Amino acid sequence: MFTVAENQFAEYKIKNSNFKSYIYNAHSIIDVKNKINNLTEKYPDSSHICYAYRFSSKDNLDLFNNPNYDEFSTDAGEPSGTAGRSILNVIKQNKLVNVTIIVIRFYGGTKLGIRGLINAYTESAKLTIKDIKLNKWVISKKIYITYEYKFEKSINKIVDSYDIKVNNSN
Repeated sequence: MFTVAENQFAEYKIKNSNFKSYIYNAHSIIDVKNKINNLTEKYPDSSHICYAYRFSSKDNLDLFNNPNYDEFSTDAGEPSGTAGRSILNVIKQNKLVNVTIIVIRFYGGTKLGIRGLINAYTESAKLTIKDIKLNKWVISKKIYITYEYKFEKSINKIVDSYDIKVNNSN
């Protein structure tokens, strides 16, 4: 899994429609809503503001410490399944987490059709991450282990084989 190290902007044009897309590091719905509000103010003449996000954290793990993801996408008035799902699929295919991609469409007078919209939103989302710097996303959790000295070799073997960081050993 990866998260973005920086925000990025891309632009895509097809049949007189203009798509402006942004990717942001985001950790909550509040982060996403703030970004959308800023872009809504910046582009009051836009036709649609579609987006998707995917979050997780060390507090959102299942029984086996695998991450659970909060995901959401919206078509924002575009035909169902054409925009938001396309954006979310790009996020998932690139193994991104704690990000939102927002795509703003300016209608150019020519209908793109269902397939055309899916392709346009997918391409817009892909362009935002094309040359972006990614950081590896690693779940870490503090644990405390108490053991007898005779088990130290075995414990050290486990620590070494799983790349565990030891903060303190007494």
